Amino acid sequence: MRARPDFRFLELERRVKEDDLGFSSMVDALSHSTTIRYIYICGKFLDSLCQDQRRVLFAAIQDLSSLRALYLANTKLTAGTVKDLANLLLSCKAPIQELSFQHLHIADGVTLDPVVTAAAKLCSLEKIELGVLFMYNNVPACTKESLIQLCRSTSLETLTLIDLNLDQEHIVCMSQEIGRNDTLEKLHIWGENAGSSLYDLATMMERVTNLHTLCLYFANIDREGMKFLLKSLGRSTAIRNLSIEHMGYSIQQESILALSRTLEDNQQLESLSLASKCLEGEGCKTLCQSLACHKGIKELNLDNLMDKEDDGSLSGNSETVDTGDIKAICNLMRANQVIERLDVSGIPLGEAGVISLVTALQENSTVRELTIASFRKEHEMNNTRPGRDRNRALVAIETMLEQNRTLGNLVIEGDENWLDREERTRVLLSLNESNLRTLMMGINSTRDAFVNTLSTRVYDISSVFYLLKMNPTVMNPSAPPAP
Repeated sequence: MRARPDFRFLELERRVKEDDLGFSSMVDALSHSTTIRYIYICGKFLDSLCQDQRRVLFAAIQDLSSLRALYLANTKLTAGTVKDLANLLLSCKAPIQELSFQHLHIADGVTLDPVVTAAAKLCSLEKIELGVLFMYNNVPACTKESLIQLCRSTSLETLTLIDLNLDQEHIVCMSQEIGRNDTLEKLHIWGENAGSSLYDLATMMERVTNLHTLCLYFANIDREGMKFLLKSLGRSTAIRNLSIEHMGYSIQQESILALSRTLEDNQQLESLSLASKCLEGEGCKTLCQSLACHKGIKELNLDNLMDKEDDGSLSGNSETVDTGDIKAICNLMRANQVIERLDVSGIPLGEAGVISLVTALQENSTVRELTIASFRKEHEMNNTRPGRDRNRALVAIETMLEQNRTLGNLVIEGDENWLDREERTRVLLSLNESNLRTLMMGINSTRDAFVNTLSTRVYDISSVFYLLKMNPTVMNPSAPPAP
């Protein structure tokens, strides 16, 4: 930090011993910094500190006038730690704009109330994320009173609540306050109870003028709740981005059909993310038909949640989706001239499905980012031998890259070993003739909001060097397109 006067991001991750002189040196350097804007504290680091060390660290942080964002992840919160964090927020000299406390382990008898109440008093706070990974008691992580104070913030623009075990009273009170809030723009709620009072959330949607993003993840949504939500969506003039996801059959096919009808009348929606095991057959076909002529949707994420492992990833031995669903998606991409980002990584297209989709995209002039799942099954990956026939899906992707002059980002999620070196090299080299600016293959997706970095794998040094030499925009999104 002393050697880099322009140092802006500090990540504290390694364990600290009680007699570690490095900790004292780090705190001293931190105290004299005038440029650090972002601090990320990993639980491994924070949990290794004794109480005195923790307070010394927090005292140094609260004196930073340049600090704008504080991230905390995977840590155990005791009553003492929560109290110290609250004092840090209340005493901080800097106008903090973003707080993100994720994957928290909350001890028995501890709540987030002190931190939530302190955050509510920050007059510059624009974004806050609170996420719980484990709680010793099955109780809400904060009281409705502290949540109400947070929702009354006059500066808050984005509110994300992850697995806080909120009950219906929390949702009702939160909805009422958000309905009166003139600044909140984005609301993300994770957890089974997110759909416990959809009537109140739906009513709030009709009243607000600033809230343009509503995301409900892993929410239990019954027929009546979905009916309320869709009715309000049809009346809302503010909602632009809608995400609804549940790992079970909570979202029935009749609700998907109702959503399709709503989209025919609601043309202001710009982003739709839908995850449901009922997103298949007639539901998928009807939804795609409604989206084909939709004039507003620019980002589309479809996930039928089929063939999922416990961690949410696609099963390597899974059967692919019905050919009728693939045909519906392909027809959508041929007809729609608005969608810019398409994510179907949650749908096991298989090799034939990938070929059909990329063929449909060959002449598409609007899609700029495509995300799909790896299309080779586990037994095929294990039996890969030199000299085998070229993967037909890869050939189709290469052809699409040569003809599509709009696609700028291609993401293929899955295990990094699903391609052999020869195939990876060939795909990389094929980019020389395309406008592709980023290629991401073999990505481990997580819900960690702090380290949300999708990175490319380095496969063949010589081919990567040749690729960068021929097409300097690839893997460098900030560079201008090659002439």
